[in-house]
Amino acid sequence: MRMLSIHDQQLSCGTVPSLAMKETASTATLPPFSTADRVDLVFVVDGQTSVQTLPDAGRLVIGRATEVNVCVPHRSLSREHASITMPGLVIEDLGSTNGTFVRRAQPDGTISESPLKHGESIALAPGDSMRLGAVTVVLVPTFLRDEAPARSGDRSAVVVDDPAMRAIYAMIDRVAASDIPVLVLGETGVGKEVLAEALHGHSPRARRPLVRLNCAALSESLLESELFGHEKGAFTGASGAKPGLIETADGGTVLLDEIGDLPLTAQAKLLRVLEERKVIRVGGVAPRPVDVRFVAATHKNLEESVARGQFRGDLYFRLAGVLLRVPPLRERRSEIASLARSFVRGACARYRRVVEPTFSRDALAWLESYAWPGNIRELRHSVERAVLLCDGATIEREHLLAQPVGQSALVAPIAAVAPVAPAAVPAPPADEPAHEGRAPKTPGLTRAAIERALESCAGNQTRAAEHLGISRRTLVTWLERYKIARPRGAKG
Repeated sequence: MRMLSIHDQQLSCGTVPSLAMKETASTATLPPFSTADRVDLVFVVDGQTSVQTLPDAGRLVIGRATEVNVCVPHRSLSREHASITMPGLVIEDLGSTNGTFVRRAQPDGTISESPLKHGESIALAPGDSMRLGAVTVVLVPTFLRDEAPARSGDRSAVVVDDPAMRAIYAMIDRVAASDIPVLVLGETGVGKEVLAEALHGHSPRARRPLVRLNCAALSESLLESELFGHEKGAFTGASGAKPGLIETADGGTVLLDEIGDLPLTAQAKLLRVLEERKVIRVGGVAPRPVDVRFVAATHKNLEESVARGQFRGDLYFRLAGVLLRVPPLRERRSEIASLARSFVRGACARYRRVVEPTFSRDALAWLESYAWPGNIRELRHSVERAVLLCDGATIEREHLLAQPVGQSALVAPIAAVAPVAPAAVPAPPADEPAHEGRAPKTPGLTRAAIERALESCAGNQTRAAEHLGISRRTLVTWLERYKIARPRGAKG
């Protein structure tokens, strides 16, 4: 069995603090660990973290002695402090001096801590953590930790400090084991896809695929083929039969991102799949049974879309078995500092930076005062850029502000943007008439946000639009509305 030493296996990926935050959520409705599940022990020692994956079977002894299976050279641990046995995930105290404690979340959100007597053992459950002396050990299903790097940093921090977010995660824990459809609403960049991943990861379907489809990224004909599949000869170029995403996700979860952009014809077919649990390929006649769980997400107000006839009311109510409204980051200011620090850890891991810089008091104050119209996505980009620009051990305010390459002085500090109501569209200044064409409908897009996005992307309008979560055409409309000069010679 491989021996692990805390000093040799330190991680800086940023996943541990966020996973430890999950201790505050209720775990009463989570299913027990399966013998097929792989489980990691995440050790937190004096602010440093390390990971040990538990074997499928066997006994792991944890202690300070070098000859034990998991050596944690901390003075608060006994030489042989405790052991964990698989399968069953049973922890036993081995006569430790400073005690072995099992920590469990209660339905009211509090954490209870129960000591184990010498020789006493207890089976652990999802969400439990342990305290061995002064060392904290968190139980994490391996799939949760392994998925984080694949998301290019998106899962580097699942911070759950805000009461509204705690309520959302508590609801996810409650409904994860069921097949009820879930609809996630929220502005662009608030982390809707991360919630869908959490829902899938906590469900019995976690070992099966989580298939994602962006409904706004494909044409109507191509979207139906991708979603439902097609038979040979169904259209020009269909040289063979192809299963759709719903079929390939059989036994797993389908995430329909930007569901508000799904064409009406596809909406009717999707409704039939939801009701009958069968899919008919494009050009086919035989229904194929499927077993999937649907999660839909959108930044649009679907109730208004239903009222305008742009979205089917029956599909809306079918998808909204559980409705989760994710508040924007400006309404979750208590999470900004924790998110920013975790993004620093993630960036340092990716860029192989040994020393993780910390935020100065001025930089932290700016982070918490800015309105973040791009939400968590904008925060992550700003922090990652700051890590690259920071040469020392401290991230200053100027590292967070965009500065085009070649500019001799730092740009003027960006004033904090006051929160904008979700449905409000800012009117142009009095001396700037509204654009004569069709007015853009993106809410809360201020001049400061647009200028900052352009500066951070060195004038590249395509990248700036992606940064803002809008199309390039919409960005051009806003540039004309605010009379912002389009960068000369900038590509995109």
